[in-house]
Amino acid sequence: MKLYNALIKKNQEGKIAEVVLLKEGFSIWAFLFSAFWFLYHKMRKEFLVLLLVNFVFVFTKKLNFLSGFDNFFLEMAFFFIIALNANYWLVDAMKKRGYEFVGLVFGSDAANAKMRFVENLKSENLLDLVDLKIKS
Repeated sequence: MKLYNALIKKNQEGKIAEVVLLKEGFSIWAFLFSAFWFLYHKMRKEFLVLLLVNFVFVFTKKLNFLSGFDNFFLEMAFFFIIALNANYWLVDAMKKRGYEFVGLVFGSDAANAKMRFVENLKSENLLDLVDLKIKS
């Protein structure tokens, strides 16, 4: 079972217009494509911070402040930390864009988690407040 963050966006009438489920935990795509991952998700401040830190790594390498292995190890550790926190930062960025965090949902995959989330809405009699587009 995987854990997903459930976020909703309401329209003008207060109905749920959009549901977004984001996987919790390590993001392999953020690890492999850090800068591009942040740009894709429209997280420009985080992108600029990442760019600045990368310049620091390049600068320390040029000055021979650290050995090549040490510099490489620090870069990989930095990218690993980014990959661990990327989805958390994405949830925060989506909250700033008007989404509301409503809870965590378990599912074997994204489709199963969506089904469980909609069933929870149904059981809480909130389905009549839904004008729904579901994204993952």
